Amino acid sequence: GLQAAQHTGIQVLGMLGREDQILLAMRRQGYGSKEIGLALGISGSAVRTRLQKVRKLLRKVLAD
Repeated sequence: GLQAAQHTGIQVLGMLGREDQILLAMRRQGYGSKEIGLALGISGSAVRTRLQKVRKLLRKVLAD
C-alpha cells in the first residue's frame, strides 16, 4: 500500500548520495536545472541526467 511505498521511497533516498538528495529536494521546491546546477557546481544538463538516473532507480526499487 501507500505506507509501504513511502517506506521504500525513504529507504531509496537513504541510498542516494548527498548531492542527489539535495538535487531532488531543490527540484521538489521548484528550482530549475540551471539553478540546481549553480548550487551544486555542475551543469544544467548534468542535473537533468542525474535526475533521470535517480528517477529510474526509484521506479526500479518501487516496482520490486
